[in-house]
Amino acid sequence: MLDSGRLRKDGLPSITSMPIRLWFMLALLCAGIVFGSGFALYIGAQEIRLHQKGPRQDLRAEELDPRTRGWVMVRGCVRHDLEVAVSPDGIIMTSERDENDHVFYPLTPESECDDADAPHGGGVHIKALVDAHGSSNGLSTLYARGYQAPPTPAWVEGIIGFGTGDGRLTYLATRELVRRGLEERISHVPLLVKGRRPGSLGVAWATAVVGAHGLLLLLFLGGMALRRHLRGSMPFTNGEAEWYTETPGADA
Repeated sequence: MLDSGRLRKDGLPSITSMPIRLWFMLALLCAGIVFGSGFALYIGAQEIRLHQKGPRQDLRAEELDPRTRGWVMVRGCVRHDLEVAVSPDGIIMTSERDENDHVFYPLTPESECDDADAPHGGGVHIKALVDAHGSSNGLSTLYARGYQAPPTPAWVEGIIGFGTGDGRLTYLATRELVRRGLEERISHVPLLVKGRRPGSLGVAWATAVVGAHGLLLLLFLGGMALRRHLRGSMPFTNGEAEWYTETPGADA
């Protein structure tokens, strides 16, 4: 007797009869395609939106607010004396740093650098948190000896928003700054990723198209497989079942 629920009209086994190991490998492959394509689509779309934001904005620290987005050049007071270094593993660094560490420091109004004694703790008016990836320049080798750079008026160029920055490391740095006495609203100020600039618009579109193509191709193949399964696993009529069970040469 034939199991009409597992036979296909084309003679191939039903999808439901596939081994569990094959199902597992197929699920991993699909998950990898979804993740890679989705990530490429996200990165490409963010870069396109960044280009649509327009040219670089030259701002003062006082003009920044939580809604600020785009490529910016900001004039303010760089508070190196309050900076926090976080390793890629999420460890707060208190010793010598290297180029893989992320250094976070508050950016305040430039007027606070004019004070003989710059404010600390709750008196710091933080307008942005700067993520300076890498600290091989300057006096980074002296931090292990307790060196603290003074507040410095400077221009800081980078990008705010559009998927930039490492959320996990930013959270750890913010938590450490709050522990040191800075106001908790620092978690709501913009994150300025120093040194980051818009990339090529053509590459951004190509990345987004590749990501979208991968997702659409996966959906198409999944739909075709489902359609083939539903059409091929329909119960046979008596005549069709007899045709499949006939042995070669039965009519001879």
